[in-house]
Amino acid sequence: DIGHPHRAFGAVPVAEAFYSMTQSGFGIGSIAAAINHKLRLILPTHFFCAACLLEWDPAGRRITVWNGGMPDGLIVRPQEGLLRPLPSRHLPLSLLNEEQFDASTETIEVQNGDRLFLYSDGLIEARNAAGEMFGRDRLERQILHPERSPVSLCERIHEELTRFCGGEPAHDDI
Repeated sequence: DIGHPHRAFGAVPVAEAFYSMTQSGFGIGSIAAAINHKLRLILPTHFFCAACLLEWDPAGRRITVWNGGMPDGLIVRPQEGLLRPLPSRHLPLSLLNEEQFDASTETIEVQNGDRLFLYSDGLIEARNAAGEMFGRDRLERQILHPERSPVSLCERIHEELTRFCGGEPAHDDI
């Protein structure tokens, strides 16, 4: 559905469900299930929404994750490097009916200073003229480079991606 004119058709209903449910105190598993239900009602059958929903509890120093169809996120502890991936354990939203849908979440302990990185598959699947993908290893090298500031991380990744692709057009969202 890349380049399809109705690509963002589900954005408003997703935002409405997300904000109303978070204000009412629902957990992310329930929110994911509600968004899934809403998208199944309004989207054509071949449309879906990859999503990673996170709930951060700073007092308990943990995050709760529901990842459906997004690449594995990354948690990095600057002094230790890559701490762990945040794996995608679910299918994207709108593909499964209510009985099939899995709203289970994963809770992960974090510490002050940990960094969380989420990105779309368009980044790691971007290709250069030789057909080689940018890949997760290249992304992780940018994230883990020790003397670089987190303020310029997106800019550094963009520069590396631009250099790597050498002018090849993007074939997906990045």
